[in-house]
Amino acid sequence: MNKDGRISLVLILFLLISVILIIVIVNIDLDGKTPYENTSLASLLESKEGIENQISIYKSNILSTNTVESATYNVIIDSKNYSIIDDNYIEEPLDMDFNGSRIILYKIDQNKYKKNVSTSVMMQEDLIDNLFIDDNESVYFVFDNYDSIPKWVKKILENGKDYEKQTLANFIVIKDNGEL
Repeated sequence: MNKDGRISLVLILFLLISVILIIVIVNIDLDGKTPYENTSLASLLESKEGIENQISIYKSNILSTNTVESATYNVIIDSKNYSIIDDNYIEEPLDMDFNGSRIILYKIDQNKYKKNVSTSVMMQEDLIDNLFIDDNESVYFVFDNYDSIPKWVKKILENGKDYEKQTLANFIVIKDNGEL
């Protein structure tokens, strides 16, 4: 402050620059990503695991309260009463090579899922329609081509660390060629 009790222009500029720097530092951590970018992969993994757990619990409940013919019968895929699979994929699942293995994927029907398993799917809206499941109840996200992958996922694939890219490569499938 100067003699008149007013704040000098230099002090105001210093405070303004300090506040801007603090905002920038808080929003970007050491690897140059915003907190949102850092939590996106973790959120995606949590959503995937949450859906897999919900499906596993659903299947266990069905098996414990109903008689099933054989252990090879997959009640959540093959059963008319308990299936969570889109009807178009029951007879003709997506059969493709993925990461050096042959996989058969079934599209999860969101209405059946919400009716039978859980009323809500805790997931980013741009991924919900891309949920698929294999015979082992592992969840995959299937896209028609690379361009149909949401921008925030592409950003991780293009700018992420190697472990982030490898993590996504384990469950993101592109119909064009199977792999990222």
